[in-house]
Amino acid sequence: MIPLHNLHPIFVHFTVALFTTSAIFFTLAYFTNEDKRNKEFLTVAHWSMWTCAFFTIGTVIAGLYAFYTVAHDTESHIAILTHRNLGIPTFILILLLAFWSWVQYRKNQQPTHTLLIFLFIGLFLLVLTGWHGSKLVYHYGVGVKALPVLDPHQH
Repeated sequence: MIPLHNLHPIFVHFTVALFTTSAIFFTLAYFTNEDKRNKEFLTVAHWSMWTCAFFTIGTVIAGLYAFYTVAHDTESHIAILTHRNLGIPTFILILLLAFWSWVQYRKNQQPTHTLLIFLFIGLFLLVLTGWHGSKLVYHYGVGVKALPVLDPHQH
């Protein structure tokens, strides 16, 4: 059985992949005016954004659960706070962009340069948040089992 705090890294991969996919396809749609490809790009962009928002809700719930339950020391607590404090505004921006995407879809509008700017701000925040999250695992070892003491050997 998967421990509940381990759901956060599972969900976060969906958030990263879907948000990145959406940003790429909104950018492609922005640069391909009114043709068949434009509509296809927009379809992928919208559905990726909406699905991203859905998975991001799970990501944040699992992340907050991990925040309150995973054992950690004082030094890693500061890193956890940084990760959380970056994650919450990223989450809010993703939800706002999903709503913006839905409004544009309903009005049959093309993506604007303002939308692209906010998408790339979102990508920057997502990468920054992810970097701090990976630092928690790979630098501080938060949420992982301790490795056994190994005998020195060479391969």
